[in-house]
Amino acid sequence: MHHPKNASWQHMHTPIDLSVVHDVVHSINSYEYENIIAEVKDDIYVHTEDDRILNIFNMGNPKITLGDLYTHLLDNPTSLLIQANEANSVIIRDHLQAVHAEVIEHRRWGAPLHIIEIVRRGLNKAVGIAHVAKDLGIPRERIIAFGDEDNDLEMIEYAGIGVAMGNGISSLKNIANEITTTNNEDGIAKILIERLKLS
Repeated sequence: MHHPKNASWQHMHTPIDLSVVHDVVHSINSYEYENIIAEVKDDIYVHTEDDRILNIFNMGNPKITLGDLYTHLLDNPTSLLIQANEANSVIIRDHLQAVHAEVIEHRRWGAPLHIIEIVRRGLNKAVGIAHVAKDLGIPRERIIAFGDEDNDLEMIEYAGIGVAMGNGISSLKNIANEITTTNNEDGIAKILIERLKLS
């Protein structure tokens, strides 16, 4: 995490050790997956070229490197993403939990790509929000956060007002303070207009 317009702002980068990444990649080779992607700050490493993946990461014009991660990935990555079909995602996540839980956290992105997002243990979106809030002097109770997937759980719990999207997973809706409409129905805008009295 960094401030793009303030070089003196205390940035936060807690990557996964490269040796852990190699262990994870090696250990899942016996499972079926479609792709592996690594993020190193603003650089993206994609094992297999896939326009669906590239379209997700093209925003901001990052440097994208295609090819074998063992060859090209030389720095500790911010995150590791494994793309697999829905059934194999469950199997791979079970394996990650059984074998690597002491050093990594993993969450899932839902359809259409079914991606497993892996970060260093102890990291989640709530950690990032707390870091920014502390720097800006914003109390927790004045934070509104929106989420729809299980990588949003800690953030929704942390925020003073945690809002689940209408298209969100049920476990997120169960802990949210509010539930809004879906992304496609302007759910975020509706809450902000109401809460910030913008109408």
